[in-house]
Amino acid sequence: MVGAALLTLTGCATCRHEADAWEYRIIEGVTKSPNVKPDEWLEAKLNAAAREGWVVVSSSESQAVTSQHPYAVVILKRHKK
Repeated sequence: MVGAALLTLTGCATCRHEADAWEYRIIEGVTKSPNVKPDEWLEAKLNAAAREGWVVVSSSESQAVTSQHPYAVVILKRHKK
């Protein structure tokens, strides 16, 4: 009982009490068109970002506003350095 009270009053020494600080990055662009090989540019950018510690949080694809080609938006995050 005393141990539980001490842990409650002092907090857990192994728990992280600070909020995680994140930084975010957005990769976006046309994924398929006569001038772009399907998804090659996106794969290259994502692989480069992964080597820097970025992870994908969200992604979506829609039609580009200025053309009828698919347009991708990928949101990445990593711990703030």
